[in-house]
Amino acid sequence: MGDFDPVAHVAMMTVIFQAIARMPALGLSFPLFFASGYLPFTFYQRMSSFMAGTMKANKALLSYPVVSPLDAIVSRFILQFMTDALVAAVILLMIFELGRCDCVYGHRRHGRGCQCGRRAGLGIGTINIVMFARFSLYEQIFGIINRPLFMISGVFFLPESLPNPFRDYILYNPWCTLSCGSGRASTRNTAQTARQGLCY
Repeated sequence: MGDFDPVAHVAMMTVIFQAIARMPALGLSFPLFFASGYLPFTFYQRMSSFMAGTMKANKALLSYPVVSPLDAIVSRFILQFMTDALVAAVILLMIFELGRCDCVYGHRRHGRGCQCGRRAGLGIGTINIVMFARFSLYEQIFGIINRPLFMISGVFFLPESLPNPFRDYILYNPWCTLSCGSGRASTRNTAQTARQGLCY
């Protein structure tokens, strides 16, 4: 069931913010607004976590001489990517079909955002395989630093809504660009959407 945690996250954020505000920060659909920001971020977060545990999870398999560490890395990458892609497809299908969402959805930009999240997760996760093995303290430090990323990565807000200089500071966070520049759902006119994209 842990693979479908993003479904629960999007649903929970939708319920909470619908009780607080009448409209999302962009567009008309709360679920689509949160999903378009959360899915690219969760591609990174889940991929990096899954890849970092490659060696520990495959100790028995790696004892066979025909299995190399690269085999384990590639297989786990493919497995996690397919899982995340399926979960993302289920979430978006539920939003558009069950929620009767009639919004302008930048699926290409969103797809690029998810691809960037997947690649970033692969890179960070592969680095962490080595770092976790060599430095036990690093694993705890990384966990502490990585935990608040969700709160400052533009998943449930738009950086352009923040006053300066906070907006400029938060855009130094690459995960914020990943979440916000990946194709937010919008029902605004083309000029407004273009200006929104230029912010990232």
